[in-house]
Amino acid sequence: MRHTPFVLGVLCAFVSGGLASPTAASAGAPSARAEATAPSRDPAPPCPRCVRLFDGKTFAGWIDDSNGSWVVADGALRGLGRSTGPVYTKEDYGDFRLIFTSRQVGPGHKPNILMWGARPGPGQEGSRTLDAIQFQPPWGAMWDYRPGKNDDPMKSGLATRVAPKPTMSSHEWTRCEVLARLATGTLRFACCALGDDDTCDAVEIVRFVDPAAARKGPIALQTHNTGQEQEYRDLWIEADPARDDLVTVP
Repeated sequence: MRHTPFVLGVLCAFVSGGLASPTAASAGAPSARAEATAPSRDPAPPCPRCVRLFDGKTFAGWIDDSNGSWVVADGALRGLGRSTGPVYTKEDYGDFRLIFTSRQVGPGHKPNILMWGARPGPGQEGSRTLDAIQFQPPWGAMWDYRPGKNDDPMKSGLATRVAPKPTMSSHEWTRCEVLARLATGTLRFACCALGDDDTCDAVEIVRFVDPAAARKGPIALQTHNTGQEQEYRDLWIEADPARDDLVTVP
């Protein structure tokens, strides 16, 4: 039988002829609340060459320009909406497969992820947009932040819906995949609502094509405006994907 430090302290006190101080015995005990809320999930990689983009515990591999707007909590990167600064990867990616799980927390703007953006220079704070292409999971809305653009790719004709707008809730955990190809300037997006078993079959919902937009850059989690709360977990990346299809789509 496994005894807690408190029980062991009481047993030792009786053996030695006295009763240990409850305060002293409990001081070294682990927090039951911390154990209860700590994530125990250890999902398998969603593709053979996928590696973790977020370790579930720290900002390792990421640059935080959010002025405290992003934190790591319960195994997720959580945007608190305190400021509009982004958190973005230390590495640049051009051809990649990105698979992640996200949800909207509370009211406000939907979650936002940025790709093919411009990396801030040394000592320069990252802008809210990074002049990047924005994707909003899980419904597939987009925005083009490039200089001279700042418009909706759906309206400019650079993006088209492959499937009808999903009806899944942005407030529930959804899994999305992005497949990026520099040679053709193509971004493909697929999403699905996670089931109770933490799995789902995704459907391609949006495709963006513009060779002029293709460039290596950081992948960023954007706070679109103050008050926007969102969470991301299980972020995986495959650089230079071996396959040219969406692996989450059956």
